[in-house]
Amino acid sequence: MNLVENQHIELKREVVDDLAKEIIAFANVDGGKIYIGVDDDGTIIGIDDPDAVSQKISNIVTESIDKDLKGYISIENEIIEGKNIIVIHIARGADRPYYLKSKGLMPSGVYVRVGTTKKPASDELIKRMIYESMDTSYERTVSENQELTFEYLQKKFKDKKKEFKMNALNFRNKDGMYNFAAFLFSDQNTYDIKCATYEKLSKVIFRDRELCEGSLVECLDKALLYAKYHNMTRGVITSSPARIDQKDYPGDSIREALINGIIHKDYYMNGSTRMEFFDDRVEIMSMGALQKGLSVDDMLDGTTAYKNPIIVRVFHILEYIEHYGTGILRIKEAYENYDNKPEFKVGDSYVRVTLYNTNYYEPVAREEVRTMTNAIIFPAGLTEQEKVVYEYLLKNNSITRKNVEIIVNVKYSRAGEIINGLLNKNIIIKEGNTKKSFYKLK
Repeated sequence: MNLVENQHIELKREVVDDLAKEIIAFANVDGGKIYIGVDDDGTIIGIDDPDAVSQKISNIVTESIDKDLKGYISIENEIIEGKNIIVIHIARGADRPYYLKSKGLMPSGVYVRVGTTKKPASDELIKRMIYESMDTSYERTVSENQELTFEYLQKKFKDKKKEFKMNALNFRNKDGMYNFAAFLFSDQNTYDIKCATYEKLSKVIFRDRELCEGSLVECLDKALLYAKYHNMTRGVITSSPARIDQKDYPGDSIREALINGIIHKDYYMNGSTRMEFFDDRVEIMSMGALQKGLSVDDMLDGTTAYKNPIIVRVFHILEYIEHYGTGILRIKEAYENYDNKPEFKVGDSYVRVTLYNTNYYEPVAREEVRTMTNAIIFPAGLTEQEKVVYEYLLKNNSITRKNVEIIVNVKYSRAGEIINGLLNKNIIIKEGNTKKSFYKLK
């Protein structure tokens, strides 16, 4: 018999001090087997007194591990190659997390099986196991804060001509106490959305940032407004007078990614929902893993399992969600005609959606040295952005303010500043009336 350690098999020469950790690690994940009397390389060593070893293991399980594993663990004596060994069969426990009595519910006491080793569970993973073992969803747990107000939410209901009924929204339990979903939609909510815009492609220099706070609906409204401001409309210049205007991020892709991040978040985990703009992309990250039983392929195909049904229902009533379970499909459809497709990264404690800027092109580096026949001699005192406009005018008869926005990749106000700078330096002249004005080299 060829025994090899893997995700579900652990080999031990003898009963060791950390055996309880190995058992806990299997019970907290997908179960497995521990062979006692087998060397790490699979060599059968055997044990002299199977009954004594079995009793020792039973004592370890009873005395060292918190929460009863009865029904999830069995200890058997087997004979392999004529030698006695002990096999501990461990099933995935229903009351996770299991932990060392001496350490308690902390990473040093809770272990999980990862590959061929046991590892301490993170605080987030411990919280997740507790949540998954609960008979009710986390949003139905009692809110610690019972002094809640709903001014912003009530205003949204009024704006949508919807009747605001506390009981119909399932914000209270049978004892009349507010649940966690009520807290999230209240004015006292502390779960925010952090928005940021960075220079170029990395998190080095901020261009802009905003902290969206308040009711969960208010957070979303603020974040959507931020996204609208930073989702630029740009024109694609062709050889003909025609110009095609398109948004950096098509359709409702940002909106759907944000809403998905909010309604599927694991709120028992610390960490803000984040929306971060770079020159070439926007990343939207939410804390929490996929719902139990749901795979990444299921998610991409539009299969939905709601971990926060109360939250989903409120957003549906307020018409942020048109149809249940269509968010991912709508994101994919928005990019159907583009080469750079959205990316969905699912980690143990987060989901990140990356949407690519459809108007982004990698900047072409200018030659530091040109041949004399190809050299451009710029007037003295021009900024780099003014040089871009000047070079454009050498190749084209005229330029408009909109052209400046596009070729320099700046906003309307900055394009005006560049034009005024060139006018003040007597580089260009203005022609035409106010609405149809354009500029030429002087």
